[in-house]
Amino acid sequence: MAKILNFFNTTVFGEQSESLLSWINSHKNNQEELRSIFLNLDCALKYVHDHGYCVANFSPTSISVLNDNARCIQFKQLIELPKDLAQREEIIRQDIFKSSFLQIAIYCNMLNSLTFQILKEKFNDLIFFLPAEDIGYYRGIIERGASVYLCEYRLEDFRRKLSSLGENNAKFNMINEIIAGNNYFNSLIYQKINNSSNAAFIHFLIIPTIIFFSLFLFSVICWSISVFSLIFN
Repeated sequence: MAKILNFFNTTVFGEQSESLLSWINSHKNNQEELRSIFLNLDCALKYVHDHGYCVANFSPTSISVLNDNARCIQFKQLIELPKDLAQREEIIRQDIFKSSFLQIAIYCNMLNSLTFQILKEKFNDLIFFLPAEDIGYYRGIIERGASVYLCEYRLEDFRRKLSSLGENNAKFNMINEIIAGNNYFNSLIYQKINNSSNAAFIHFLIIPTIIFFSLFLFSVICWSISVFSLIFN
């Protein structure tokens, strides 16, 4: 049975928790602000996947912004990924799709009306609500089923533009710093993942240690019996 980790009512170093929906409703929500928080959202998603878990619920009420900091994104419930590689890859692809679906619904102000079917059938009509720089990314996810994180896409996009250097080079360094900072925040927010992984590793070590010790003890007993047998015979 898959392990479930809950982060309900859980924050780090006394931070306050606000749902993503509430946070969006209380901010200006221009495209640059939304692009920023969606970059952070996918950084958190990648961190979760890299540590063996997927997201149980992408509802904006089940995702939190901690301490009014858009770089501190907390998914409230995680599920352990299966061991089978093909299943893991498919679940990760679905998570990336669901994350993109949520982002597009927010851009279009259609949280309560957008469906997967409408998104796929009307995508070309919806791209006018999306940032021009990210249309290619969302098209790849929605139409081609790509399995790429937004943070990876942004980095690669800046790499392609580095031929002109200058401002683009500065932007590339900036996004690298943002992602590095997000990894630090995520390591604090998702401590349960790290603790669970450490416990699993310790458990993995204990079993072979017990087996080795048992075999060693059995060998010593057998050797002692053979020695006593030789002495008394």
